[in-house]
Amino acid sequence: MFTLLIVGQRRALGWTMLAIAAIPLGDAVVVLSQHGVPALAYFMHGGTAALVALTGVLLLRSTRSVVG
Repeated sequence: MFTLLIVGQRRALGWTMLAIAAIPLGDAVVVLSQHGVPALAYFMHGGTAALVALTGVLLLRSTRSVVG
């Protein structure tokens, strides 16, 4: 991720962030399947997934080119 950020590959970084958003969703499923606190699963893990996905979408929508 840092390499993509440093070299200015916003589109590739956006797709990477969208893929990485699946990790906190998996964590939420684990918390819920182990009878954990639902609020923790929804707000912490779900919120993290939403923010990472939002970051990925914003990176994909970015039209400004970056010249290294």
